Amino acid sequence: MSTRRRGSAWAVSGIVVAATGLTAALIGAVLGVAALLGSGLMYAASQGEAGHGHLFREITRIGGFYVVVPLAVVAVACTVTAWWRTRAPDRSRTTTIVATVLTSCLVFVSLVIALIAS
Repeated sequence: MSTRRRGSAWAVSGIVVAATGLTAALIGAVLGVAALLGSGLMYAASQGEAGHGHLFREITRIGGFYVVVPLAVVAVACTVTAWWRTRAPDRSRTTTIVATVLTSCLVFVSLVIALIAS
């Protein structure tokens, strides 16, 4: 008999996707800030002007719309499926709760990125 609980695979998938999305957002932020700090154009970036200010916005837009936001959608789908599959009272929801927390963080990050990029 397998001790694996229903929905745990979906919850683990949600955790993996959310962690990947948060890592992608962090890498994008580091690259964007590094591009700005390298030329000392923090003021220009905050004003949305100059070459690296535009570069920062493009990195944020590419990272947000093509990486983080799609991963957030997948993580939400995995987490919702995990909750649905672990509805029974005898099912452990610990992994699902962790997936929910990470997915919530990823959705928040994707919303912030979408607002910054627009």
